[in-house]
Amino acid sequence: MERDLSPPPPPYTTELDEYIYDYLIKHNLTTTAAAFLKETEAKPFANDLQKIDVPGGFLSDWWSIFWPSFILSPGGLACPEGHAQEQKALEAGNHFSKEEHIQQRAATFANSNRLNDAVFNHTMQQDPTADSAQMNSQKSHHLRDADRRDLPNSPVYKRTAPRHMPQQYQQPADEKCADDMLDLSGDVTRDITKKTMGIIIEEVLSLNASSKKIFCCNFSSDGALLAGAGDENKVFIWNLRNNLEQRSWEAHSSFITDISFRPNETMLATASSDKTVRLWDASQQGDYCVETQSFTGHNTQVSSVEFNPKHTSLLCSCDDGGKVLYWTIGHPNPRRVSKATGKAKVRFHPLGKILGSAIGHTVNITDVETDERIKCLQGNRDNKPLHSICWNERFNCLACVSDNCVKVWSTDGQPVRELSQNGYFRSCSFHPRYPNTLVIGGYETITLWNFVENKVEPVQAHGCIVSDLDGCLAAGLLASASRDGCVKVWR
Repeated sequence: MERDLSPPPPPYTTELDEYIYDYLIKHNLTTTAAAFLKETEAKPFANDLQKIDVPGGFLSDWWSIFWPSFILSPGGLACPEGHAQEQKALEAGNHFSKEEHIQQRAATFANSNRLNDAVFNHTMQQDPTADSAQMNSQKSHHLRDADRRDLPNSPVYKRTAPRHMPQQYQQPADEKCADDMLDLSGDVTRDITKKTMGIIIEEVLSLNASSKKIFCCNFSSDGALLAGAGDENKVFIWNLRNNLEQRSWEAHSSFITDISFRPNETMLATASSDKTVRLWDASQQGDYCVETQSFTGHNTQVSSVEFNPKHTSLLCSCDDGGKVLYWTIGHPNPRRVSKATGKAKVRFHPLGKILGSAIGHTVNITDVETDERIKCLQGNRDNKPLHSICWNERFNCLACVSDNCVKVWSTDGQPVRELSQNGYFRSCSFHPRYPNTLVIGGYETITLWNFVENKVEPVQAHGCIVSDLDGCLAAGLLASASRDGCVKVWR
């Protein structure tokens, strides 16, 4: 039986009282907050999922989003002193209409580390993009000022997130404007712009990495670096913060199967068919990189590697024989060994307490500390080996992909929904902005599947199999790696 995924009821006045109280506390108005609490009987946040961890409180961020609409309203009040000039400059430099500007700000707000609050939980399943002829007519093949809000060093780009879980991060000051962040020469394109299921998916960058196949890609936590690797035994890194500066180096003696940035750092882990896992310091300049550690303990091709999103000194790898190894940075021997049968793929839950292992046609969910198996999910309808898995913290579920089938499971082991097509599925990642949408990599296409409403829309993406996908919550971007030797970035 499919689970009920209808949106939760909207927040009511009592929740508004809580946000007002939160605002007062975060602005050190403790006396006023105490009086407000006593008079309204508002309760401090009952659980952490409601709390929005922003320095100024939810109301401050809410007002920053809707302030432009307020002061630009026809017949509205005059701008308060000190604000009018700033707003005029923004309006003159932005090619978007007022409505589109507000949507862009709202999208940036939704993309930051607020996915768990009650308001966003209610609105996420609604279409955040308005249908307008003006929006469709203003598509361009050049990066516009407002578009670059989603890219590193943009004025609104102040929050970062590791691969799975949003966290606070202070970006270094940089006086360069967003227009200088990307070098639009060479192979950088924006050829594909498509609106589907209320989502505008747009190709931002097309990066020709190699003449050989690319098997994997991964963003750094802050979205500033993008790494890819594959059949050439090399790691390729693009600096999205520095005019797409590209670096590459020989990392293994055989092809690279998976790649993972350590959360909130530039350390990089690579897995290879040479049976090793290696750590690299990607912060250095030039076409070389210092190997910081090499792990040997697998007897066959290492197929997957990932850092724990919470305990970042811990990483996990697995091989084609089903052996799963836990490693600790600085220690040469594996912390623990688990053995199964069949080619494996591992991914940590965003909270870091459990691990999902796709082994053969099943998914094992195990406790990271005890290695106790919590659940065993019996794969997909086509009963073929699983190629990819990914977690969704917003809906507390995971997805797994086999040749012709994609399935979403709740973490308590209940099937949520299944998609079967005569396709060639290979990879998956939940959309960084729309957690009710799973992006599936197949043969030349990426497929957007709204598993809540069961709507499917394919988008032509590459010239061969899309072997890996990775979403960056901090930047609201999606990366796709393909066997055509290309890595693309989508917004």
